[in-house]
Amino acid sequence: MSIVTAAKTALATVVAAAALSACTGTSPAPTGDAAPPRDTAVLFQDALPSAPVDFTVLAATQNVIWASFNAPASMSGDRISLDGGGTWQRGIGQSSITRASGSNGRFGYAATNDELPIPYLMSPTDPAAAKALRWDDDGSRYLAVGVGAALSSNGTLATADSRRTVKFPTLPSGLVSPKHTYSFTGDAALAVRITTTSSGHDYAAMVDARTGKKAGVLTLPRTAQHRVQGSDLYSLSADATGLTLCRQPLPSGEAACRLVVAGDRSGTNPTLYQWGALSVIKDPAGAQPLLVEAGRVTPIALPEGTASWRGEGNGDPTRPLLRTVDAAGEPHHVRVGSDGSTAEWLTVPRVPQTPFSLEVTPTAVLGSWNGANRVWVRAMADGQLQPATWLPGQGVSGASGSRWLIWGGKATRTLYDAGQSVRTVKASALSGPYLGTESGVQHADGRQVSTTQALAQFGSLVAEKAPRSAGTGSRVSIRDLADASAKPTTVRLSKGDLSGNVYLWGDWVGSSDWSDTGDQQAVLRNHRTGATRAHQGALWQLGDGFAVLDLGSELAVWNFGTDDVIKLGTPFEPGAVAAWGDLIVYTTQAVIVVRRVPGVGTSQPRLLGAVTSGDATPESPWTAAIDTTKPLAAGNLTITDSTGLVVRTLPTPAAPDGSLRGLSWDGLDDAGQPLPKGTYTWTLIAFAVDTSGQVVNVTGTDAATGTIKRR
Repeated sequence: MSIVTAAKTALATVVAAAALSACTGTSPAPTGDAAPPRDTAVLFQDALPSAPVDFTVLAATQNVIWASFNAPASMSGDRISLDGGGTWQRGIGQSSITRASGSNGRFGYAATNDELPIPYLMSPTDPAAAKALRWDDDGSRYLAVGVGAALSSNGTLATADSRRTVKFPTLPSGLVSPKHTYSFTGDAALAVRITTTSSGHDYAAMVDARTGKKAGVLTLPRTAQHRVQGSDLYSLSADATGLTLCRQPLPSGEAACRLVVAGDRSGTNPTLYQWGALSVIKDPAGAQPLLVEAGRVTPIALPEGTASWRGEGNGDPTRPLLRTVDAAGEPHHVRVGSDGSTAEWLTVPRVPQTPFSLEVTPTAVLGSWNGANRVWVRAMADGQLQPATWLPGQGVSGASGSRWLIWGGKATRTLYDAGQSVRTVKASALSGPYLGTESGVQHADGRQVSTTQALAQFGSLVAEKAPRSAGTGSRVSIRDLADASAKPTTVRLSKGDLSGNVYLWGDWVGSSDWSDTGDQQAVLRNHRTGATRAHQGALWQLGDGFAVLDLGSELAVWNFGTDDVIKLGTPFEPGAVAAWGDLIVYTTQAVIVVRRVPGVGTSQPRLLGAVTSGDATPESPWTAAIDTTKPLAAGNLTITDSTGLVVRTLPTPAAPDGSLRGLSWDGLDDAGQPLPKGTYTWTLIAFAVDTSGQVVNVTGTDAATGTIKRR
C-alpha cells in the first residue's frame, strides 16, 4: 500500500521543466535515425493526467484585472493585467489579500504578509507604490474596504488623509430583525450601511467619507440582493409579478425600476451580480443568466456543458466576468459580450496530477490523485493501460488479486471483490482475504481471526511486534493465522529502533534501520532460514525477490538474490510506489510506469487464503473464493475423504489476477452420489501462467489445501 501526500518541490521542478521545454531555440542535428532501444522491462507507461490549478480574480476595473495564482511557478502570487488578461505583471507581492475592489482604474484592498491586514489604495500601473490608509490597529475588524477608504467595526473611517469615528444616521424605530452590511461608493465618497429587515422596507444610511458627517437615509425595496457600484445602489427583488431591478442614485435621487423578468417569482432566491452599470442576474426559474445593460435584457449563452457559474472580480470592468465549472469539474473564466455571448479570456493553468495512492495487481493499477474524491482503476490489457473506471473514495488502502480496499476519507473502508462492493470494514490493510485493523486481523467474511495488530501481512502470514521477552532490539513474530498448530517464528530486524514500516512477502520480512556508520539501510530477514540481506537506502516496498529502495532522492529496485540494483530515476511523488509479485508501479518525470522486475518472481504461486461457506449439501453447497499470488492457468480442485481417496474433481478456470471465484461442491461424488457426512480435504491443483510451478500453501512448504465439513 502507498498513500502519499503532495510534494510541492517535485511539482515545481516538473512545471519548470515543462516551461523550459516550450521555449524555442537551436538544437543539435540528430546523429542518426535509429530509435533508442526500448526498455523491455517496462510493460506500460503513460503520461500523468493534468489538473487545472485555478486562480482567483481579486478585483477588476476598466480593462484591468487583478488575480491571484497558485501555480505554475512562472505564474504564482498576485498578478495584474492591464490588457484584460493578455499579459501579466507582478502585483503587490503580499501573501494575504482581502476585500479587494476596483473602480475608475484604481484598486482598494487590505493586505499583509504576517500581521493584521492594512487597507491600501493602489494604482495598477505602479503596484509597488500602493499607499496605506491612515489605519490604526485597535483590534477591530473590517466592515468594508473601498477604493480609498476603510471602515472598522468600532466606527473608525480611514482614508489616505484622515481617520475619524463616524456614526450612521438613525433608522426608523420598530424595525424587525435588522441586519447590516457595509459598502463604499466607487469613488469612496460615501460609506453606505445597508439594513435588511423583516419589516416593509430595507434602508441605506450614508456617511460622507471626507467629512464624517451623516449623509441621509434612503428607503429600499425589501430584498437580500442589494449592491453598491459606482454612485448607485442596485436592488433585485422577486415577487408575484417577476424580477424587478432598481437603481437608486446616491446619496439621493429618484429610483429607476424596471421589470426584467415577468412571471411569478414568489419564494425564489435570485442573485444579482453588479459590475459598474452592468448587471447579471441568476434566475432560479430561468434556463439562462440574464445580462441587463443600457435598458436591455439579454440571455447569456454560457459555455456548453456548464454545470455551475458565479460572477467574479469586484469592481467596474468593461465587461462582466464569470467563473464557470463544467460537468467534469473543470473551471473556466469567461467574459460576457453585449450580445450575451461568452468567451474564455484566460485558460486555467494545468499541472500533472500527483498521486495520493497507488496499488498494483497482476491485472490492474489502482490509484487516486491528490485533491480528488474518486479512485481510478485501469486494467492492464492488450499491451496498454486501459481507460479508467471510477469508484467513490479518496484512496486505495490495499489491493490483492480481485480484492480492493477503498478509503472514503473516514475511519471505514469499502471492501470490493471482482469490482463489486462487498461491505464496509474498519480496516487499513489487505492481503488476500485478510484485513488488517487496529484491533487485529479480520477475515473477509467478517470473522475476527486475531486480536493482535499486524505490522505486515502476506495472506494468512502476519508479522506482529514480538514481546520484550523475545530479546533486545526490534523483533517481530511471524505466524500463520490459518494454521493454529504452527509455532510462531521470532526475527530480529534491528539492534535498535526501526526507521520505517515493516514489510512481508513470502519468506522475507524487512524494514529500515540505521547502520553502524549512521546511514539508513534496508534490512531483510528470511524467517524460515535466518538468512540476512542489507542494502543502503530506505525500504519502501517488498515484492517477490526484490525490494524498492529510496536512495536519497532516487527510486531503485534491489534484487536481493543477486544484489543487482536498477535505478529508476527521481520519483515524481515521494512514496508513490507499489509492488506485487514481480511488478512495480511508480511515477517519475510526470509519467506513470508499470515495470516487470527482471530475474525475480521465480517462486511458486502461494495460497494467500480462502473464504468458504456452506454445508456441502445440494441445499447448501460448499463454496470457496481462493486468493493466490500469481495468475493461474485452468486447473482442478480435488476433494478427498479421510482415507485420501479423491471423491470429486472440480475444474477451476484460469485466474488472470490469481483469484478463483465461483467454486462450489454439493457433497456429491463424481458419479453424482451423495457422500457420507464428515471432514473432507480440498486441494488446489493449478499452475502459474509463468511456469513457476503449482500453487503451494502460504509458507511454500506443502500443497494448497483446506478442509470441508459435510453436514
